Amino acid sequence: MNRNRASGPGVHTSDGSSVELYKLLAARDEAAIIHSAVVAGGEVLELGAGAGRVTHGLLALGHPVTAVDSCAEMLAEIRGAEVIRADIVGLDLERQFPAVVLGSYLVNVVESDLRRDFLLTCARHVERDGLVFLECHGEGAQEWARMGASQMDANGVRMTWLDVAYEKGIVTGTLEFRFSDNVWTQSFSTHILSQAELARELAAVGLHLARRLAGNWVEARRIT
Repeated sequence: MNRNRASGPGVHTSDGSSVELYKLLAARDEAAIIHSAVVAGGEVLELGAGAGRVTHGLLALGHPVTAVDSCAEMLAEIRGAEVIRADIVGLDLERQFPAVVLGSYLVNVVESDLRRDFLLTCARHVERDGLVFLECHGEGAQEWARMGASQMDANGVRMTWLDVAYEKGIVTGTLEFRFSDNVWTQSFSTHILSQAELARELAAVGLHLARRLAGNWVEARRIT
């Protein structure tokens, strides 16, 4: 999701993400999916790590993590990883990793130039035989346009679609999050990528789509 307009208590990042909300949201199976494909103990570069929901899961599974995010308040919630405050665009740590993670559907950013920049950073930092993991909305995500029911996060955060629409490959909408007496809203737009579109975007930065993993995750590798 490309987050923009937002409301609710606490600090919000430049893209509208609430630090307090993201601290509350439960980890899903992201870390286990990545762990299943990475060599045991392989180091992971996580781009856009946020408050560490995936980071902490990877650490618990034995993977050293370098966590990158532009928000100091988000990074302050991470324990046990090397943290680097930086933008993803243009990042060059002058080292490479067995695994690079770009989660939170950042690859679905509406601006194509920004998507290319994100993928270039992934390609720049992955080892020759390493893996790039992308959390990606693909074909079928337009079904959101028919969603409207609430759902409960494992930690008790209730999420409700206030509005959602699909047009010409773009999903836009607003989510409401409620926990105790706190209410947050977050509006977003996201570009749904077909498999062919994603493959072209990856090829442009020297990567190829290797396979689809569980959930909305895909694995990419260097073109050899």
